[in-house]
Amino acid sequence: MPAMFRVPRTLPTPWFGGGLVLATLIALGAGTQRPRSAPQAAPGGRRIVVTSLSAATDEPGRITLPAAMARAAGDPADNLIEFDPALSPTAEMVIRLNGPLALDGQDGGHDRIDGGGAAAGVVIEFSAQAEAGLVIGGNRKLTLAGLVLKGGRQRTLLLKDEAQIVLEDVAIRESGGPGAALFGKSRLTAARCSLSANRTHGLELHGQSAATLTDSDLHANVQSGAAGFDESTATFSDCRLVNNGEWNVVLSHNAQAELSGCLLQQGRFAGLDVSDSAQARCRDCRIEDGRRFGAFATGSSTLELTRTSVRRNGGRGIEAQDRARLTLDEARIEDNRDYGVILFGQTAVKAVRSTFTGNGAHGASLRGPASGVFLQCGFSRNRYSGVGCLDGRDGGRVKVSACTFTRNGMRPIYRGPLHIDPLVPTPLAVNGRRVECLADPNAVIELYLDRIGEASRYLRAVRADGRGRFQVDGSEVPAGWVMTASATVHEATSEFNVVAGTAEDVVLGALLGRTGVFSDDGGEPDAESLVRRWRPGT
Repeated sequence: MPAMFRVPRTLPTPWFGGGLVLATLIALGAGTQRPRSAPQAAPGGRRIVVTSLSAATDEPGRITLPAAMARAAGDPADNLIEFDPALSPTAEMVIRLNGPLALDGQDGGHDRIDGGGAAAGVVIEFSAQAEAGLVIGGNRKLTLAGLVLKGGRQRTLLLKDEAQIVLEDVAIRESGGPGAALFGKSRLTAARCSLSANRTHGLELHGQSAATLTDSDLHANVQSGAAGFDESTATFSDCRLVNNGEWNVVLSHNAQAELSGCLLQQGRFAGLDVSDSAQARCRDCRIEDGRRFGAFATGSSTLELTRTSVRRNGGRGIEAQDRARLTLDEARIEDNRDYGVILFGQTAVKAVRSTFTGNGAHGASLRGPASGVFLQCGFSRNRYSGVGCLDGRDGGRVKVSACTFTRNGMRPIYRGPLHIDPLVPTPLAVNGRRVECLADPNAVIELYLDRIGEASRYLRAVRADGRGRFQVDGSEVPAGWVMTASATVHEATSEFNVVAGTAEDVVLGALLGRTGVFSDDGGEPDAESLVRRWRPGT
């Protein structure tokens, strides 16, 4: 099975053109390091009320937003800018700006613009001619609350240098490029915000910038909800990244992202895509309903999923290529239309206490030299095998230990026709209830019990001696059941074989059953009809 085709990522646009005309120059400087949570002016600052919706910087007898920001810029203390509710008692308060607002320099306080007092909200609309709507540079610090930022030809919000912004209940939408773009060492913190309907990414990070988003929505952006490049970092907590064009989250270069309690849903290419040396860590997340992949990893990237589900994706749950590393800890890979997990190239997976259920091919498939370790995992109702590693001795090492397999269509572990080592445990002689068996010398033998040889109940592990001999006790097998065994040598696990049973017909049925050692085609196992004809050509 070849690796599925990868769509190219759209390259980010340069951070800011030289043709920007500055509508307002605001000097916000090095003040306190933390934004205030309450909309109150700091001691020494002042409360400034906007009394006009005009975009002008000067309107006799009235205060416009640009004028209010200019007043705050001249005060080194922290200031609060609010809006007179009488400007629009019942409808949205809309301020249409002909050019961008630019904040730069090193001096000033940490000001706050709060639209929460308006009855239906405050909309700041930037014209299509503005390359960016709000530009913050230097080490400026600003808090925005209860606002809608809309438009901008290339970006709605641009942060650069060491600028910092805090967004509370803010919507950023309908930008001609990314909604918010960060460069340099800038910092963005957002709570209860929305980034939507932007022409490229909802959030775009470059350089060493960082963003922290909590309880926020990133949806319906044309390319991705969030994109990280260079050495940027992003942290998402309890966020919803839904129905973004190609990806909900895409990372490349050395970018990193931490997601906790998030929903990634309906990405066209992948819910989560990491490449180059990027790293993504998801905890208690859901990645679901993607049209192709739940998660896609290439290059030397790292993908770690903890208590995270990857389910109902239209193609493969997770695909990894090149030298990517995948870690699954109590993850759930469920009901994906194709493979639950598939690895190519020099990739590696480590899965612990994870489940692979109801996938349309193998629960986990490792091709070529890809390697894997599966510990205490469960594989059930997959169309083919629980674990498929089809490339025999030329493939990578795959270790399977203390895992269970239930109602998979094929044998629990499928090593393919070229597989010759480790040696599959094989019965040699029966002496009463004792069965002497053969495996590789010093192999770790894991024993399982069930009715049809599919390894659904883990029993224990024993070790073969220096000649590869070990014994099992048939009295441990319940009536009508069989005992199956696998062998692990040097971190590589064999296929399963039936080594004991309570009666010859039970053993024969398990060997010939759809999930038995000779099963090479998929289908629902039938415990009541164990013996079947072999498929022609097998």
